[in-house]
Amino acid sequence: MVPSPWFLANAAALALASWLFLCTNRDAPPVLVGAYVRALPFTVLGALGVDYGLALLGYALSGGSGEPPRAFGVMAYGALFGFGGAFALFARRRGFSVYDALDRITAPLALLVAVGRLGCTWAGCEHGRPTGTWLGVVYDRTSPHFDELVREGLVPAFATCSVPLHPATLYEAAFALGACALALALRPRPTTRRGGVFFAGTLVYAGGRIVSELFRADARAATFTTGQAMSVFVVALALSLALRETDRRSDVTQNRGDGEAWPSSPPSPR
Repeated sequence: MVPSPWFLANAAALALASWLFLCTNRDAPPVLVGAYVRALPFTVLGALGVDYGLALLGYALSGGSGEPPRAFGVMAYGALFGFGGAFALFARRRGFSVYDALDRITAPLALLVAVGRLGCTWAGCEHGRPTGTWLGVVYDRTSPHFDELVREGLVPAFATCSVPLHPATLYEAAFALGACALALALRPRPTTRRGGVFFAGTLVYAGGRIVSELFRADARAATFTTGQAMSVFVVALALSLALRETDRRSDVTQNRGDGEAWPSSPPSPR
C-alpha cells in the first residue's frame, strides 16, 4: 500500500522542523533538547484534539441537534498549539523563559506548517476555488480527495480531472515560509527583544492565513472559515501579549530610572 502523500509530507515536515531546531539552537543545553523531544507527541494530540474540541463546541452551541461529532479531523493550529505550548511548558519547568523558548521554536514551527501544507496541496485536501489563472492546479482520479471534488461539482461531467483550482494551501505555505525566514533573520540580531521573534512570526503566519483562506472552496458554510476565526484570535492574542510585555518592560525601565534618580533608595536584591 502506497503511503498517503499527506502523511509523507507531514512526516518530512516533522523531520525538517527538528533539523532546523537543532541547527539554530546549537547553544541549547541537553535539557532544552529533551523538552523538544518530549513535546513532539503533542503535535499529533493538538492537531486531533483541537479540531474535535471545536466540533464538540459547535455541536453544543447548536443545542445538540444532529449527530454528535465522532470523526477526528486534523487542524494545523492544533498542531502548533500542542507542540509549541508543550515545549514552552517543559522549557519553563527547566528554568527557561517562556518567550525565550517560543523564540527558539518559531522558525521550526513555521517550517513544519509550510512543508505540511505542501502535502495538502499534493493530496488535494482543503482545495481552493476554481480559477482561470496560471496558478490553478488540476486533480485527476489518482487524488485521494477526487470523490470530494466530484460531490462539490468541481469535476465536469464525464471528465477525468477537476477544473483548475486555486492552490490555497500553497498560498498558506508561502506565508509560513515567510514567517520562518523572518524568524531566522530576527533571532540573531542583538536588538531583537525577547519574544520579538515569536510575535513577528505569529503575526505574519496568522495574517497570511486570513488571506489564504479567502481562496478556499471546501466546506465554506459561513463568511469566516474556522481557519480565519482561529487566525483572528491568534492575532488578537499575540498583539495583546506583545503590548503587555512592552508595558512590563517600560515599568521595569521606569523603576530602574527612579532608583538612579534617588540615591537614598536601597539597592535591589540580586
